[in-house]
Amino acid sequence: MDEGVAGVIAGIAGLVGAGIGGLASVRHQSRAEHSHWVREQRRQAYGGIIDAYAVFTTSVQRCRTQMLLGRLPAAELTEQLLNELTALILVGAHPQLWGPDLMVERASALTSAAAQVYVVITEWPAVHGSGDRAAMARHLEKLASRNRDVAEARTLFVDGARMTLGRPG
Repeated sequence: MDEGVAGVIAGIAGLVGAGIGGLASVRHQSRAEHSHWVREQRRQAYGGIIDAYAVFTTSVQRCRTQMLLGRLPAAELTEQLLNELTALILVGAHPQLWGPDLMVERASALTSAAAQVYVVITEWPAVHGSGDRAAMARHLEKLASRNRDVAEARTLFVDGARMTLGRPG
C-alpha cells in the first residue's frame, strides 16, 4: 500500500474516531444536563411540599391551642386549614411527575396523615358540644397522636428527599 493511501485511510479513521468520541461526549453531556434538570425539578417539588406543610401545621397548632383552651376554633381558621390542606395535597402530587416511587409514596403518606389531622380537628365541635370532659380529653389525645403521625411522615419525607437529592456539603 502506498504511503499516500495509508495516510488517507489513517486520516479517515481518525475523523471517524473523533466523531464517535465527540458523539459519546455529547450524549454524556446531554444525560448529565437532563439529570441535573430532573434533580432541580424534584428539589422544587419537594421544597414546595415542605413549605405547604409548614403553613398547614402552623394553622393546626392555632386550632389545637383553641381546643386545649376548651374553645372551638373560629370558622375562618378551620376554613383556612382546609385551604392549606388542599394546597398541601396539590403540591403533594408533584412527585408523581418527578419520582422516584419512594418519594411518591412518602408524599402520599404525608398528605394522608395531614388529612387525618384535619378530620380530627373538624370532629371537635361535636365532641366539645357534648360537654363530656373525658371525651374531650380523649379527642385531644387523638389529635396529639395524629400530630405525631404527620410529624413522622414529614421526617420520612425529608429523609427520602435528602437521599434522592443528595446531601449538601
